[in-house]
Amino acid sequence: MPGLAEYESEAEIGHGCYLEYEDPTTPGNFIEVKELKTISQFPSKTVEDVDVSHMKSPNRVRELRPGMVSLGPLQFGINWIMDDPTHDGTTGLRKLQADASKVTWRVQVPQFTKTFSIPQGYVKEFNGSVEIDQAIQATVSVQPGAEMTES
Repeated sequence: MPGLAEYESEAEIGHGCYLEYEDPTTPGNFIEVKELKTISQFPSKTVEDVDVSHMKSPNRVRELRPGMVSLGPLQFGINWIMDDPTHDGTTGLRKLQADASKVTWRVQVPQFTKTFSIPQGYVKEFNGSVEIDQAIQATVSVQPGAEMTES
């Protein structure tokens, strides 16, 4: 069987994508996260297995049924500007974490005119790092409260 004919890639680079979160004090108003470097993971979805095996399961094979759905986090990295209002502990990401605020997050991908919305997400982890010859950075995990949608 012959393979596909040659073709040019349609891949795009991530430059120009951005992440924003809903202002908890002004619902419907979104704030862009400054100096976004990476979105290393979009929220994942995993269906748990429920073992319904019993003493007379056919051929001694476990019987599994789909169970509850677990949603994995949105993970991203930033150049951490400690006193920036979108990063700090007064109004930014660290404040969202401290207050356990549940807000909508949006990833904008202008190359494909796509918006991915993550409802009721809260900042689960905020991990900063400082190295001698690197930008001060942080990685952030946002746990979604519902499935991500695409528009």
